[in-house]
Amino acid sequence: MCTNYLVIAAAAVTSFILEMDIDVHTIVQWFDPWLDALREWARYSDHFLLK
Repeated sequence: MCTNYLVIAAAAVTSFILEMDIDVHTIVQWFDPWLDALREWARYSDHFLLK
């Protein structure tokens, strides 16, 4: 269920970037630490949910 929200959010961000025609490299650099944190959080939440 959480994955659906992530997909929707990713689609929204992608369409926003395409509409605004922002420099994607800058966006990626800005999002990278957040994505790393999200990955860590997802891994830990999966770990706890599986127990």
